[in-house]
Amino acid sequence: MNYRVKPSLSAAFTLIEVIVAISVLAVAMLGVYSLVNQSIFMATYGREKDFVSDRAFERVALSLHYPRSSWEPSEEVKGKGKITYEVQRTPTLLPGVTSVILTVKSNDAAVIYEYFERN
Repeated sequence: MNYRVKPSLSAAFTLIEVIVAISVLAVAMLGVYSLVNQSIFMATYGREKDFVSDRAFERVALSLHYPRSSWEPSEEVKGKGKITYEVQRTPTLLPGVTSVILTVKSNDAAVIYEYFERN
């Protein structure tokens, strides 16, 4: 006895099922790409913000240790581009105390520090 099994019509995927599966996979891959792209951007921005914050902290420390020192309004940093410093001094209600607002900007990030110094 020789029995043959007939292939049924539902044994293979239809073209529509394959197209739908590829479409679902493509949408999922776009979501993954978007997440990876956003995380790379945020990591780069975080490094730049950290660098600018360090530069601002150095300027604040220099200002507190050497109050009469003058600052260059900008500097060129190798590999980072131009960094600009803006200083705004405002007298406070306390005699002999000045509020200083330091803004440090690079191409991609900015940091604002406020501190007080004695006259």
